[in-house]
Formats: sequence, structure tokens, C-alpha cells
Amino acid sequence: MWNQKPSFRFEIDNYSEKPSIQIQSKTFVAGGCEWYLNAFPKGGYLAVHDHFSLFLQVANRTMLPTGWKRKVSFYFTLLNQSDKELFRSNIVRCQVLDVKGPSWGFEKLCPLSKLQENGVLEKDRLIIEVYINLIEAVDGESGDVSGKEETMDINGFKVLASQVTLVRKIFAEHPDIALGLKSKNQVLKTAYMNVLIGLINTLNKPSHNHSETELTKAGSELSELEEVGFKLDWLKSKLEEVILERKNEDVYGNKVIQLEERVKNLEQMENKMKRKIVECFLERKKAKDDGSRVQTLEERVYYLEAVDSSSRLDCLTLKSKSGGVSLEKMKKVDDADASRVQQLEENLKNLEEIVSDLKVKLDEGKEKTSCDGFLLVGDDEDMEKLSEKAFSWEIDNFFERNGVIRSDPFTSGGCEWLLCVHPKGKLVDDHLSLFLHAVNPVSLLPGWRRRASYHFVLLNQSGKVLSTTVEELRFFCAEAEGRGSHRMLPLTKLQEEGFLEDNKLTIEVYIKVVKVVAEGNLTGNEMVDFRGFHVLNRQAVSVSNIFVLHPDVAVDIRSGIKEVKTAYMNILLGLVETLDKAPQSLSDTELTNAESELSELEEAGFKLDWLKPKLEEFSLKRKQATSSPRVSPFECIDFLSLPRRKYQTIN
Repeated sequence: MWNQKPSFRFEIDNYSEKPSIQIQSKTFVAGGCEWYLNAFPKGGYLAVHDHFSLFLQVANRTMLPTGWKRKVSFYFTLLNQSDKELFRSNIVRCQVLDVKGPSWGFEKLCPLSKLQENGVLEKDRLIIEVYINLIEAVDGESGDVSGKEETMDINGFKVLASQVTLVRKIFAEHPDIALGLKSKNQVLKTAYMNVLIGLINTLNKPSHNHSETELTKAGSELSELEEVGFKLDWLKSKLEEVILERKNEDVYGNKVIQLEERVKNLEQMENKMKRKIVECFLERKKAKDDGSRVQTLEERVYYLEAVDSSSRLDCLTLKSKSGGVSLEKMKKVDDADASRVQQLEENLKNLEEIVSDLKVKLDEGKEKTSCDGFLLVGDDEDMEKLSEKAFSWEIDNFFERNGVIRSDPFTSGGCEWLLCVHPKGKLVDDHLSLFLHAVNPVSLLPGWRRRASYHFVLLNQSGKVLSTTVEELRFFCAEAEGRGSHRMLPLTKLQEEGFLEDNKLTIEVYIKVVKVVAEGNLTGNEMVDFRGFHVLNRQAVSVSNIFVLHPDVAVDIRSGIKEVKTAYMNILLGLVETLDKAPQSLSDTELTNAESELSELEEAGFKLDWLKPKLEEFSLKRKQATSSPRVSPFECIDFLSLPRRKYQTIN
């Protein structure tokens, strides 16, 4: 039944120093599915804290389609540094993991007293092996499904089934955490809770695993949660503690690296000077030198050796201050793996090279930019590297065209495309608009999608480049089968005398197809990034239209948290959809909710002057409709004009 080799081997160094809450392994693949291990050195959330707890969990669950499940059998073994088996779990047979229960394991896998016995864990290392036999894997339903996990209500917060245990624990330990929460909007409350859960998981990691960026982001998220009303003094203390630990580790780690670097440099200088001395001795022997030069060099070497000794003394002093910890041990404080220092140095070197290249390209780009702000492109080989010229289209009598103009279909990357140009703009009336479309999208198989990078170039009759767009990498699918630019070129620029020769415009499109899926189980629930907002793929067109018509709508938004920004955008899209209905179809409750949502969005920094008058108009019409006198339906009937009917008497 079982493969002789473990499905995954999870090695935990410095086990006794690990935090008591949880340790997560990296994601691994077994049976074609992604998993990770979740270990609790002092017991899980529900266990008495006298046992080691261990669970197998499905990874990347939010990326799986609705209805996914895994039927699996598995077991764990615990080993020490010498691969001696310390404990073996029972076999979990035919366990079904799904949205409601994405993990399974043992709250009381092994008594802590056994792991704490003297000599059991050699070199303080614990090794976990998991053996997995996948029986069945269902990737979810196809068709039009919502893509949402089942949720539960906990103290007014809608949380996923997989989050219930943690959220209950939060409220049990901090009952007043959300008493001062300002927002009553359910979408925003859900977003805030997801941010809080992510923040807790981040701070539960060992301090040496936190990057400076992570800690800065955590501080920003905590401040924003406090601003909206959460009481997080307990979490703030935890963050300050982690930051302090991180700073201390950096101070010692950097000092050690600096001292070792000094010693290394001095040793190199010493060897170089000694070689010089040998050369001088040879010269003295040959030229009967009086030895003065040799003496001078010897004195310099003695001086360097003294400095060398001083540096080594600095190292010893630092060692004593850190409690007798060796240099190697001190570097491990910064990272459990001493090779991280070397890796960071390599990363820094690579970054310096990248920055240098970018500076060169930036300077080249500046030289190619004209005074009117349009990028002039000549023989740009960099564009060719990203995408290849796929199609060239010449349009005659351009100024006489009004409606949308479509090109002939063409093929690139094994896919069929066409161009659509709007001479008088699309959604905007002061710019030329240009889009790349998939040909006959309705004829493609359900779930089709393409990922392609592209850019446009506009030229006049003489081949002079008038404008070009930046290279963009985008998804094309049923919900967004066309991509391009609403503001390709200002009409005032296009209409300048001599700008467009002979009333002809040439459009070139460069395309590189990265990925093609002819058929899939996509439902439009995939997330895409648009102007810093993560929205569903099927919402991309609506969001794009809002930004085209109102470019400054989110310029002043105060939140920088992805989940909160996503919640705000969902509220805005719902508000726009509500106000697109007929006024008489809206209830008083819907109008009240709309007013509350608009007010909350404006407080968050959205500029909605364009939406506010429409809501006021709806409210006024609604009030007029309710205040007008009601007429009985019978008053509208002219009974005298009705045809007379004969009635038969029933005996």
C-alpha cells in the first residue's frame, strides 16, 4: 500500500527554541496534490498543552475550484538526528478532506515528556516524515458556480469554515476586540477579519523568519485595524517584541559579518605584504641593498598584524558579550541556516546589477522621449525581445471614420485576433481608443483563456512613430475578450496639421502568447490585479470602465491593505449596479443601504461626486412616489362602458 520512501521530510532545527504556537512546513506535492504540515510543539488550539500536535493540510485551498475534495490515507513518523524512529502515528484511513475540513491529524500525537527526555533529540533536531496514499482527488465542479467556501457567523463576522477555530479562539481570549468597530458593512468586516487572521499568522512565525518588509506591512495593517475600531493592544505588544528581537539579531549578525570581513581583508593584506618582503630580499641580495626597504616593509607588516590581533580581540569581546556564543552560532541568530548570509550577499549583488541595467535603460528611454510626452521608438530591439510584430494595419480616410473600425482577423501564437479602433473614442470622447480582441469568442470552448503580452504602435504615412503603448501582460477570456487603451492618443494631437499625413493611419500590434487554455473550468472567479485592486476576472471590464470615466476615483484612498481595498471595490461595484436599476424598483431599505455605503466609501477616500447626484435623484423620486396620493384601482374603471354580460341563475 505504501511507498517505501516518505512523501515529505520536514526537518526542524533548534526545536526547543521554536515558538509554542505552530510551525508550518513548506508546500510539497504528493499524489499530484499540494499539501503542507502544521505542527504545534506545545499542543494545538484544542489540546491540553502536554502533547505534540501534528496535522496534514491541503495547500492553496482558495485557488481550488468549488467542490474540491481529497480522499487520502496517511501516517506520521517522528525521528531524531540519527534517523532513529521516536514515534509512529496510527494510520488515518480513507479520510476525506474538503472545504469544511481541509486538515486532519492528531491533537495528541506524542507526549512532550518523551521528546524532552535527555538525549532523545540529538542536536535539538526533530525530523517529521509523512507517508501519503492518495485514493481520490476531485478538482471541483465545472460550470457557473460561485467559487465561495461555506461561511459561518461568529459574533457578527462571516468567516470561512477553515477559519472558525482560530476566530473563536481570538474572541475567547479577547472578548472586547471588536466592540468599537465603526463599520457595519458585512463585506468590510469580513475583509478586516481576514487581515487580522493574516497578521496573527505572520507574528506567530519565528522572529528570524520575518523580513523587514513583512514587519513594516504588519505595522501598517495593525495601525489601520486600530483606526477602524479594533482593540489590539495585545497584538501590538507582540509586534513590538518581534521587531525588537529582529533588531537585536541584526545588530549581532551584522557586527559579526563586519568583523569577519575585516579579518579577511587584513589577512589578504598581510599575505600581499609578505610576498613583497620576499621580493625585496631577492632585490637586496642582487643589488647589495642596505635593507632599509625591507625593514620598512617588515614594520608595516608588524603594524598590520597588530591591527589583525585587535580585530580578533573585537571578535572575542563580542563573543563574551553574547554569552559565550561562537561566531557561527551568532550568525545563526540572524537565520537558522548560516548560508543565508551568503545568499543575501549574492542577492544584493544581483540586485545591484539589475539596478545598474535599469538605470542604463532609463537613460536610453529619456533620450527617446520627445517634448510633448510621447515615446518615440526607432529600431527598438527591446520590444522585439518581449513580443513580435504580429500584424500591420493601414487605415485610409481616417478622419472620415466615425464608428468602430475592425481589422481583418490575423493569427499570432496559434490564436486568432483582430484589432478594434474607435476614431472618436470609447467611453471617452477626446482620445482615440484601440483594443486587441479574440476572434469569435462565443465560438470558443467554455473556460477558454489566453495569457499574452502586447503593445501597440501608431505610425503615419511616412513610417514615423506617433505613439506607442507600454508592454502589458494580460489575461483574455470570455469575461474580458478584449484588452487595450481607451486613451491611446489625444484627438487634438492627431488632428494637428501635418501630424497624420495623407489622412492615413498605420497600426502595428506586437504580441507574445504566453499560455493558451482551449477549454477549462473557469467561471470568472479568478483574481486579477487592476490599478492596485484585486478583483474577479468577470469584474475587470466594469472596474476598467469606472477608471476610464473617472480616472481619479481612487487617488485619495487611504487603505493600503489588499483585502480591504478589494472589499471597497466590491461595495462600489454593488452600488453602481444598484443605481443602474429603475428608481421605482428600489426599496427604502436598498436606498438607505446605498446612502450608507456611499458615505463609507467617501470617508475611505473615494471621489464619488459623479455617483452622489444619481443617488440623490433616486431618493427624491422615491419620496415623490410615496408622497403622491394613492388612487383606488377601481376609480380608473368606467363601469358604464363595460359590456353587459348575461348571468345564468343557478338553481
